[in-house]
Amino acid sequence: MRKVLLAGLVVVFACGLVFAGGGSKVVDFQGQKLPAAEAKKMEKQGYQRYYDQWFTHTSHNLKVEIDCQNLLNSLYLSEIQMRHLIGVGVKMEKTRRQLKPQVEAINKELEAALRGLKRDMLAGKDRSASPYDAKVKAAEKKMAEVRKSIRQQAVLCEAYAKAILTPNQREKCYNYEHCLIPVKSLADPTRVGSADAGTVAEKLLDKVRAMSEDEMAAAMPEIMAAHFAKMNKYLGELSKADEEKERTKIKDVFKEARAMGDLDYQVQKSRLAAQIPCDYSEIKSRLKAVNKLACKLESEKGDGKSMGVIGSMFLKPCMIPLLSQRINILQDWDNYEAIDLDKVKAAAACKNGSCAID
Repeated sequence: MRKVLLAGLVVVFACGLVFAGGGSKVVDFQGQKLPAAEAKKMEKQGYQRYYDQWFTHTSHNLKVEIDCQNLLNSLYLSEIQMRHLIGVGVKMEKTRRQLKPQVEAINKELEAALRGLKRDMLAGKDRSASPYDAKVKAAEKKMAEVRKSIRQQAVLCEAYAKAILTPNQREKCYNYEHCLIPVKSLADPTRVGSADAGTVAEKLLDKVRAMSEDEMAAAMPEIMAAHFAKMNKYLGELSKADEEKERTKIKDVFKEARAMGDLDYQVQKSRLAAQIPCDYSEIKSRLKAVNKLACKLESEKGDGKSMGVIGSMFLKPCMIPLLSQRINILQDWDNYEAIDLDKVKAAAACKNGSCAID
C-alpha cells in the first residue's frame, strides 16, 4: 500500500513540475512550436522544413538525386556529352564555393541586424527610427550583389549546357515531370499496382459522410470557400446568383449522400460526384501544356538575366557525381563481348516487328 501511495505522490509531483513549467519548455524550431527536448533532437538529426514538410538533409538530397536519375535515364546522353556537362557543372560549383564564405559573412551580418531590429520593434519603436533598419538594407543589398554574380555565372553555364544537349534532349527536359517514381506509360499514367482511389469529388463525399452534424456545420464554410476558389480560378468569376445556385446544389448533394445507406451510396457515388466540379483535370492539363510551351520558348530564347529549365536541372551539385558514375558504368560495358550480328538467326533477329537483340 505504501509503495502505491509513494508511486502516486511521485506522479503528482512530476505532473506538478510539468504544469509549473519545469519540464515542458516550448521553443520555436523553424517556425513551429515544439518541446525543447524534441527540438534539440531534431536539430541534432539535421531536420529541415521543405515546403511545410519535414525532411532530414539526407532524405531531401536523396529525393533530388532520384529525380535527377529519372531525368538522365530518359536522355540517353553519350559519354562525350556527360564529360562536357561535368565540366560545366564543375565551373558552376567553383563559383558557388568561391562565394560561399562571402555569403556566410553577409548572413551573419544580416541576422545580427534583424535581431536588433526585432528588439527595437518589440520595444515599440518605429522601424524607420531604428538604426538597425539601415544595417538590414545594407546587408540585403550586399546579398543581392552576390546573387547577381551567381546568376550571371549560372546563365553562362546554362548556355553551355544547352549547346551540349541535342534539340530532342532539350525537348525532353522541358516536358519532364518531376516525380520519384516514373510512370510506366505517359499514355496510361496509372502505375502498376496502384489502386483507384476515386476522384476528388468522390473523396470529398466520403469525407462529408464520415462527419457528425456538428463537424459538418463547422467544416461547411471552409469546404465552400475552397470550392468557389477553384471555380473562380478555372472557370472565371461567378455572379452572385450563379454562386447561390451552386451553393444550394452542393448542399443538396451532400444531404443526399449523407442520408443514403452504405450500399446505396457506393452505387450512387459516381452520379453524385459528377454534380460537384472539383478536379478540372482537362483545364489543368491545358494550362500545363501552355505553361510548358511558354517555359520552352523562354528557355530557348534566353534573356541573359535568369536561369531556365536546363540550368535548374543540370547545374545542381549532385549532377557531377551522378554523371561520373554513369561514365564509369559505360566504361565497364566496354569490356563485354560485342554481339556478332552475322551469327544472329534471321528468324530470331526480327520477329513480330521487334528486334530480338533488344
